[in-house]
Amino acid sequence: MMEASQADGTSSAAPKPPAGLEERTSRLNKVVNRNPTHREIHYKTLRYCLTQRLEHEVEEHIASFPEFGYASQSPYHLLSFLVESGGIDVIELDHDGLPIAPERVSGLSEDEHDDLVAQYSYKTNDAGERLVEQMSPKNRLEELLGIVPDYYETYIEVLGFLQERHDLGSIDTLLRGRDVLMAGRDPDDRPIQPSVFIDKLEKAGGIYWENGWLITSEGKELLDTLREKKED
Repeated sequence: MMEASQADGTSSAAPKPPAGLEERTSRLNKVVNRNPTHREIHYKTLRYCLTQRLEHEVEEHIASFPEFGYASQSPYHLLSFLVESGGIDVIELDHDGLPIAPERVSGLSEDEHDDLVAQYSYKTNDAGERLVEQMSPKNRLEELLGIVPDYYETYIEVLGFLQERHDLGSIDTLLRGRDVLMAGRDPDDRPIQPSVFIDKLEKAGGIYWENGWLITSEGKELLDTLREKKED
């Protein structure tokens, strides 16, 4: 059935209700994970902005990430992406550092509005908060370790090995010839490559690259917890 139209030709259909939290979180999850190069930057920025931050603080923090050395965009654009994607809200502040309420700008011209704004701050919203929880390295690593039980001990060994910095060649030497590589052979009956473990641990937030592969603080925390449980 066609929608009824008003006399001026516009549709009389009711406006679409705003998306719920789950839908907004799912949409944010897709865009944050679309570019692997920026994935951890986006996650860490959302986590950092769980506390309201000034613009320069966020940009400086983004620039401090090891992953930023391989980013293709500036801190400002990486932050703006999360705003546009619906994960972070922008808060206008006046010259006293106070949030500018909507009623204060009602009736102002664009220039008057601009004069009122001294700086901007950023705060992760409810969808961003939900995604931070879902994407926590602890959750991602625990999920990864449970996907293929045969890989569990190898993941743990690699995490332990990367408490010191190593390149892919060293990791390849560590795992080369292991039965686990044959157990995970591909459809063409070829053994999987040791780099597969690196790729999956990096995607789960357990390791990162900075002139070599290293375990993240979250990866180290999980590793210590698992070792303690094994000793009990």
